Amino acid sequence: MLTQLDVPCSPDWWFARLVRKLHERQPVIQELRDRAAGDPPLPAEYDQAALEDAYKVFLRRARTNYLALIAEAVLDRLHPLGFRTGAVSDETGDEAAWRIWQANSLDYWSTLLFDAALTMRDGYTMVGPPVDGIPRITVEDPRQVITEEDPTTGKPIAGVKLWHDDLDELDRAVVQLPGLVVHYRATNKTRWRGLGVVSPNGWEIDESPSGRVPIDEVLITRFANRRDLLGASMAEFEGNAIDIQDRLDRETFDRMVIAAVQAFKQRWVKGDIPKVDADGKPIDLNAVLRSGPDALWALRGAVEFGEFDSVDLTPILKANESDVMAMAKTSRTPAQHMLGGDLVNIGADAYTASLDTFLAKCEQRIRAFQDPLERTMALAFRVIGDDRRADLHDMEAMFASAQRFTLSERSDAAVKMVGILAKRTIKRDILQMSPQAIARDEADAAADLLDAALNGDGNGATSSGAVGGPDDRGSAEPAENDDRGIAADTGEPRRG
Repeated sequence: MLTQLDVPCSPDWWFARLVRKLHERQPVIQELRDRAAGDPPLPAEYDQAALEDAYKVFLRRARTNYLALIAEAVLDRLHPLGFRTGAVSDETGDEAAWRIWQANSLDYWSTLLFDAALTMRDGYTMVGPPVDGIPRITVEDPRQVITEEDPTTGKPIAGVKLWHDDLDELDRAVVQLPGLVVHYRATNKTRWRGLGVVSPNGWEIDESPSGRVPIDEVLITRFANRRDLLGASMAEFEGNAIDIQDRLDRETFDRMVIAAVQAFKQRWVKGDIPKVDADGKPIDLNAVLRSGPDALWALRGAVEFGEFDSVDLTPILKANESDVMAMAKTSRTPAQHMLGGDLVNIGADAYTASLDTFLAKCEQRIRAFQDPLERTMALAFRVIGDDRRADLHDMEAMFASAQRFTLSERSDAAVKMVGILAKRTIKRDILQMSPQAIARDEADAAADLLDAALNGDGNGATSSGAVGGPDDRGSAEPAENDDRGIAADTGEPRRG
């Protein structure tokens, strides 16, 4: 039983407050996720209860999901490479931070983290106690986690995770406060969804995992997408894009209805056709005028048959294309990403301008996600007592450039920069090699020199001029072998 629900800022009080906020935002967050998954709500003008299942299927087939393309275009450009900390200022990054990253499989989970923020406004990370000396970092869903932030600093002052334990068939929750973690469990086997009120008798504190922690911060970090000064966030496609998507779905539905109706064109007959036979009984014209390869119609008098002309679908198709272009412009997404091979008659200047605005948007998202990513890694180091690396003033999350170049373009630029930029700078910024690929390349170059010395070869061919520190500006050819950290097919830097 909870006894401190009315005590401000107590764990019980925060639990009830945050659960209510989490409940209130569920419908919006779930709708955004459904839209990103291509399952938007059916048009409001239709009575959902009255619709036949077949008609519902027809409505669903009229949907074309462009909203997901808006989010995925940005997600494809979010590629963390590593971290620099106060302990290691080397350009290749901090190896201890990278071990934590790899131990928590964050190459994979970070993609889901950014996807949650781009499609559901927010994503979260939670830092837990170390396992075998490695702090645990988990990625959390905004439908289960929420934080409250200090309005003056923006730092989290409380957070809650609420979920259903399928094994125990119980609802569970954990409230995080600075220096304190409190676990809760439901007293009965009911799911929390739809229940926005915490009742005193419905929950109890789980004492065994609860207790003080030696860190005076909330261990949950919020990754807010398109955040404003009041702390509100937005999904990547929120705004005009949703209205345009609804319009596209309606236009597509109309086109499908027209096509379905025209598959069986309405026929007409004109003339004096008897409606009753010689006995005065009504004539079933559908039976008499049966269509078929073995049917022959013999009619007296001036009788004409015909069918109505087909409706031209070209205006609807052009309207669809116009709406897609409008969505691309308002969301700052390259039109070629949404229209693919259907894009024609676009000039080089227009293409470059579209790409520039898209890259600027991607760089904004990278900057927005750098700070929470740095805070997550700093908390991980604090959990294991490495305060030097946990200093946020010296922490930097490194991302790959949002702009992508082919291997040929990068190699050509690298050759031109030899003697102007340091070799490591060329590898990092022009060849876009990851810190791990740079380290491997330099190790391979050192091994090449050693082999050359042992074999008496004074020339000692080196790979991409990798030997030497960042201030070594000797001439060198850029790496052309794809096992030097460059994916020849895609132009993507490889991960260590």
